[in-house]
Formats: sequence, C-alpha cells, structure tokens
Amino acid sequence: MPDQYREPIGGKPLSPESSGEKAEPIEQEILELERQLIEKREAARKEKPETALGQEKMVVSGGTAQPGAPPSASQSQLVQVQADAAKLSGVEKNRQLKNLVDMAFTKGVAHATEVARNLDSPYLLDEFHDTLIDEFHKKLVEEGKLEEI
Repeated sequence: MPDQYREPIGGKPLSPESSGEKAEPIEQEILELERQLIEKREAARKEKPETALGQEKMVVSGGTAQPGAPPSASQSQLVQVQADAAKLSGVEKNRQLKNLVDMAFTKGVAHATEVARNLDSPYLLDEFHDTLIDEFHKKLVEEGKLEEI
C-alpha cells in the first residue's frame, strides 16, 4: 500500500497513477490544478527573478500601501519620508517615538511607518508599533467604537 503522507520528489506532486491506483475524477482534477499551479509559479519566477513569489515589495501610495505600485509614482512621498526621517535622526529615542505617533495621526500610519523604517532602528520600529496600538485602542474606546476590556 502506498504511503499517502509521502512528500513529492523534485517538486512534482505524487499521483495515484504512478503508484498503480486509479484516480477518481475529483482527484484527477486536483492533480491537474496542482500541475497548472506549478507551471504558473515557474512562469512568475521567470518573469520576476528579483522577488520571490508572494513577497511583493510594498510601496506607499496615497497613504496606503499597495503591492506592486510603480516606484516613480511615489517619488514625492519618498522625498517627504526621507526629510521627516532626517529631522528625527538626531533626536532622543523617546522624542522620536512621540513624533512618530503624532505623525501617524496627522500624515497617516503608512507614512510614519516608512519614516520609522528609514531611521534604521528595529527597537524604535517595535516601540512605535506597540505605542501606536495602545494609542489607537485608547482612541477607539474614547469614541465608543470599542469596549474597554
């Protein structure tokens, strides 16, 4: 009896036909769909060798992040992000954090996040995330859109 929990060898799905069993129509359809999926992944990998499948670069556009947006469309936003990051680069960490939270409420979360990323401080980015979550929670409770836990 063939082992149904075996992993495919060489990226090819195991088929019941290869083990001597007859496949039911639904299983044949699944195998065909798997084969098509593998072909599409290989074609996508050939088209975009610089990014792995499912790891599209996120580009900020109009206050929201959109996968695959052209970088030239957000040149002015990139300049603004770099300028804001430069303003905050020489400031104390606690002050940077407060300014980033204020920026998130005025210019948008995506902009403030990009500024935090440009500051090249994983600690600051993590603290910004934690503080922003707390601030948004407080604001939603104050507006009655969320109940206090």
